[in-house]
Amino acid sequence: MEEMDIKWSMELLSMRTDKFWKRTGKKISIQGSDVAGFDKSKVECFNYHKMGHFARECRAPRSQERGRKESYRQGTKAEEKTL
Repeated sequence: MEEMDIKWSMELLSMRTDKFWKRTGKKISIQGSDVAGFDKSKVECFNYHKMGHFARECRAPRSQERGRKESYRQGTKAEEKTL
């Protein structure tokens, strides 16, 4: 779990450096020559546990049943109020 926390924080730092670079046009360098970055292909997704599939960028469709259940429940409450 600790290893995943380290990987997650490294990826978040990488995303922040990318945003900084896009805003300012300057890359963040570490000790002069090394440029900060992280390889997303080596990160495991928290949701699907696949390498190279990053959970923050995961746009997988969520469960559709959740919305149906909520609308069904709301419909039954509305019927009870009218009676």
